Amino acid sequence: MEIMKKLNLHITVKALLYWYILIFISTEALSYLHLLERNYIILVEIFFWVIFLFFHRQGILQTIQKIDFRSKSLLVILALFLLTLIQGFFSAPSTTDSMVYHLPRVMYWIQEKTVQQDVIRNPHDFMAPFAEYILLHLYFIAGNDRLLFFSQWIAYVVLVIISGVIAERLGADKGIRIMTTLFVATLPMAVMQASSTQVDLVVAVLIVLSTYIALEISRKITISSTVLFWLALGLGISTKATFFLFMVIPTGMMLFVLIKNRWKNILIFVLSSLTALIIPFRFMNQNLNLYGNILGPLKKEGGLTLTNDTVNPAVLISNLIRNIMVHIPVPVFTSYAQGLLEFIHKMMGISISAPESTCCDFQFRVIPILYPQEDIVSNFLHILLISFAAFFIFKKVILKNRLLILTFILSLFSFVIFSLILKWQPFHSRLQTPFFVMGAISSVVILSKFKKSLYILKGMLILSISLAVLLVFLNVSRPYISYNLFYDKIKPFSFPLSSIPQSFFIKPREQQYFNARFYWYLPYKGIIEILAGQDLAESNTVTFDLPDGFEYPLWVFIKRYGLNIRVVPLSEISNETIIISTSEDPYEKEGYLTKCVKTKIEYGYACLSKAK
Repeated sequence: MEIMKKLNLHITVKALLYWYILIFISTEALSYLHLLERNYIILVEIFFWVIFLFFHRQGILQTIQKIDFRSKSLLVILALFLLTLIQGFFSAPSTTDSMVYHLPRVMYWIQEKTVQQDVIRNPHDFMAPFAEYILLHLYFIAGNDRLLFFSQWIAYVVLVIISGVIAERLGADKGIRIMTTLFVATLPMAVMQASSTQVDLVVAVLIVLSTYIALEISRKITISSTVLFWLALGLGISTKATFFLFMVIPTGMMLFVLIKNRWKNILIFVLSSLTALIIPFRFMNQNLNLYGNILGPLKKEGGLTLTNDTVNPAVLISNLIRNIMVHIPVPVFTSYAQGLLEFIHKMMGISISAPESTCCDFQFRVIPILYPQEDIVSNFLHILLISFAAFFIFKKVILKNRLLILTFILSLFSFVIFSLILKWQPFHSRLQTPFFVMGAISSVVILSKFKKSLYILKGMLILSISLAVLLVFLNVSRPYISYNLFYDKIKPFSFPLSSIPQSFFIKPREQQYFNARFYWYLPYKGIIEILAGQDLAESNTVTFDLPDGFEYPLWVFIKRYGLNIRVVPLSEISNETIIISTSEDPYEKEGYLTKCVKTKIEYGYACLSKAK
């Protein structure tokens, strides 16, 4: 800790990155001993924070003393922090990905007391696990899922703080630094996800942290800072596959640092890079054993792939256009805009929804509104901000600042790589969060160099702040304001079979878990009540047979009813295993007695089956 104390890094960078490193090391170590339990995690967390606060107490106090609490800009940022904090604390996790695999993975790890596994339990077990390690620690700390949103919220807070520091390193004065933090704080996707249990802000903050460290290394290269840089990249690689696409930003900057120093520190660079491979090594080896490939299955269920089948200029241009258009609502002449884009694609000899470059049978449609949902919300003002900056990038005053040009170009390049590799889908908005954060930081600094642009920046910032506050209050996953009075007007743009968004202050927490699929609430609760009323032997186990994978709410009910029963994958069932299933028709299995509860709408059944 004493060595890390000497690193000349911002205190929030140290706090978050050291905590991430602790989470990774302690989770892996306790898992190896099958001691992944609440008491041990709490002891580890207390020990870490006591030591950290002791060694960094002066740095923390100095940072607090520098804050101007009379600043109106700070009040706006603190208001957004507070609004999203309240929103996350008083609402339940509810996004589909959280219900399907983020949180079920955590529950299996808690049950087995280890993150190591030799059997596939969930179709998403091949996906990088570090973000769920954070959720695991937060679950243990709280004893429930009340604090799980904190993984994204704290990433959001650090993103905002460090964006201003990076802007300063790129040549921004105090006023522009504050403006930069405001633009990042009001990024629609950021304020949407700050109260969620997704992972995209964790990915973004690791990109930003590693970029910040690269900038610090440009001042002075040391072994400790270089190792920390690669540790940040290793954690990012262990968080989500999309990190690979955006790590071009920090690694490109690091390469610039090496060239600038005429490669005199190449040995330090090469040796320390091995630390980035150590972090994901065990998990990749686990994938190799489970799937025969370190990256997991090469194709999704049904033979679908996430990467472009064909890579050529037409595919790249198509994906660039569509990835930009997910951020540009066209409220008027929507059909004309759709027709124009289809004509452009026809001229290129490619369909606008070609399966070779479009994922999962989605059909591209021009969006008419900015829909406040954390998977698809558009970052309209920020795409305009980055577009404006692109017109000024080769001005003489900008060309003098090589780091600024490099940051902006690398940000654009990451967007190009993203479009070149990944098939298009309407949920790309959230996956592009790192691009928008780094792009916004460099764009504000670029535009600030021109007096006329400052007026544009201030006008856009006022709109961005207003929009961010509105989006927080109307977040369909956990709104402050219920949608009952005006839901009919936006229903055509909502997800099929989703419930009417209700205020998290009004809607009972156990019902909030079903926001994405409200029709399962009564059937899930009904079959768990049936299970709770049965005499369960010690040898009884439960398995889930759920075609849509909507699993986590079942764990919630099992714990709520105090059922001491082990959940096993379908591959490990025995005659003593109780099957909980969902299907369009009542479940049938020879030799089993089945009880089913029907959904209120014509959708299907949740069933409980036990061997005769």
